[in-house]
Amino acid sequence: MKFVRTEEMSSSKMAEGMQIAEIISAVEKTSQKGNPMLVLKIKNATGSCTTRLPIMDSMMWKVLDALAAIGRPVGIGEEFEVDPADFVGETVSVEIKNNDDGWPDVDKWLPRTQPAGKKAASTALEADEIPF
Repeated sequence: MKFVRTEEMSSSKMAEGMQIAEIISAVEKTSQKGNPMLVLKIKNATGSCTTRLPIMDSMMWKVLDALAAIGRPVGIGEEFEVDPADFVGETVSVEIKNNDDGWPDVDKWLPRTQPAGKKAASTALEADEIPF
């Protein structure tokens, strides 16, 4: 059998607790119960974690929390779309807890306090912005 490695693989489980991590993939899938969901893989120096965001009314709070974590908060009554590509490359703050099977999962998405944008953690000044 031939295989193609499509992303960096790691057997390291992300440590429990507050973590800053990068979302390295986001894919639309269908759950075993037939509901749409986003499957996000996040990674940092302690390891990686895969989490699922069900796209259904009763679980929409998870999607809204994740959007706030990437700097795209949604206001009450505001219409919005979810595009998996919006998540990839974003740096997020999350609380990780192990699930019942012992695997790490996102327990809380923390809202971003910086402006939205890929790699928002970067604060480097452009050459013409340096005060002299």
